[in-house]
Amino acid sequence: MAYFPFFIDIDNQKCLIVGGGTVAYRKVLVLKDYGPRIHVVAAEISGKIRDLAEQEGSRIVLEQREFEDRDLENVDFVVAATEDGALNRRISHICRERRIPVNVVDVQDACSFIFPALVRDGDITVGISTGGSSPTIAQYLKAKFREDIPEGFGDLAVQLGSYRQMVKEQVPEIALRTEIFREMVDAGIAGGCFLSREEAQGLIHRKKREYQENREEQGTWENQEKRQVRIGTRKSELAVVQTRLAAAALEEKNPWVRTELVTRETLGDQILNKPLLEFGGKGVFVSEFEEAMKAGTVDLAVHSAKDMPMELEAGLTIAAVLEREDPRDVIVTCRGTVLEGKKEIVVGTSSPRRAVQIEALGPEFWPGAKVSCQMLRGNVNTRLRKLEEGGYDAIILAAAGLKRLGFLDGRMDGRFAFQFLDCETFIPAGGQGILTVEGRADDEALLKACRAVEDPDARICLETERKVLRLLNAGCHEPIGVYCRPAGEGQLELSGICGRQGAVRRVRLTGGREQAEEMAVRAAAVLEGREGEQHGEK
Repeated sequence: MAYFPFFIDIDNQKCLIVGGGTVAYRKVLVLKDYGPRIHVVAAEISGKIRDLAEQEGSRIVLEQREFEDRDLENVDFVVAATEDGALNRRISHICRERRIPVNVVDVQDACSFIFPALVRDGDITVGISTGGSSPTIAQYLKAKFREDIPEGFGDLAVQLGSYRQMVKEQVPEIALRTEIFREMVDAGIAGGCFLSREEAQGLIHRKKREYQENREEQGTWENQEKRQVRIGTRKSELAVVQTRLAAAALEEKNPWVRTELVTRETLGDQILNKPLLEFGGKGVFVSEFEEAMKAGTVDLAVHSAKDMPMELEAGLTIAAVLEREDPRDVIVTCRGTVLEGKKEIVVGTSSPRRAVQIEALGPEFWPGAKVSCQMLRGNVNTRLRKLEEGGYDAIILAAAGLKRLGFLDGRMDGRFAFQFLDCETFIPAGGQGILTVEGRADDEALLKACRAVEDPDARICLETERKVLRLLNAGCHEPIGVYCRPAGEGQLELSGICGRQGAVRRVRLTGGREQAEEMAVRAAAVLEGREGEQHGEK
């Protein structure tokens, strides 16, 4: 069970600890530094507890006697730490009746609060809990936090806290204050967990000057009467939701920007009874907006990155790559559907990439069954409706779309079951889960606004995936998947699958970010069959 981490002030609160042995000593040792008045009652009290009481003076009161119910009167919280399990449970029962927070050591179901593993440095406290399931893991994480917290970090926190009022008085803009406090932390760490008042004041002056310069640039923007940014998007519910996410990010990072959505129904939205390859490929979702940007009727367009063609129209560019949503694919079935024992299972998908993988992996999911795929197109609601109508046993959708539409948060009233497929086993489409903002390459003001919402990890992963697809000359309607992800500090992992001409090839490479292009070239060579299958380090 997971516990919510309330951090409360227990200074001068009255804490009753029933028990006087080793466990009770550990609780007194933890609590004393947070300022409560500790009352220990036990038939036997260890020498360690007595030594602590002597050091702390009146903050720790000891009574060597048996526990009595009246000891629970006028206390703020209780720790039952005796070796008598029945007594501990009786104390817990009384406390719960009286709504007194109680901890019973090592008996999770008798606790209304628990003691986390704590890391403390001055005013900084990190609490770690596994809900009682694995104290060893909690202690492991505690040790890792101790290693990672710079020496003197607590002193730096107190020091920066003393500058808060100074920043508030000099900087009325809340967003600018946040930037200043963040830079103070970075500067303090760089200075050995010390930042003098003079250095803090200099940082404030610098940030205010930069802010004013940006304001002047914003004024230029306003004078050009380009505050209203028109963003092109398809009319589907998912496209609109995704565009609103991008628009909200642009407005948050660029207060002078006001966005307006311009919706259009593309050819790809109109023709649902044919594969995309028959009438233009995935570019049919993009080309109309590219023409609109060139004509000046929209300023930007938001796309699912996997829908973007390899080559953009001349004069256009990917102005921003937003943070990646869940890139996984999901098998969706109607709730209560039993597929075990069926001889044939029909999966709805119009993606050859999904088809080649589900037909190969299907026997692992549904032993003894033959898995076949049938074309399925339309928006998410349409596909789910077709599943409910019985046209398919299961369908495959992208997790990102389901999450952005809220389908995984109870929107569909439990009508469907979702099975997530990990990206290493079932490789996504290049760009899956990523939103891109496309704009005119010569519109410097808008490009700068877009850079403010850029996610560097998503950018390098998308560029690497698109490089592989470009080298393979891969269109949207081919059995090819490629997925790149950050893998540790400065590292990338690149996975790919290619099922052209009935031969399925896979690749997985790991290397530094500076090797991203080289990894893409190597991956493409493997997927084309020019090199043997590759797994492991580049």
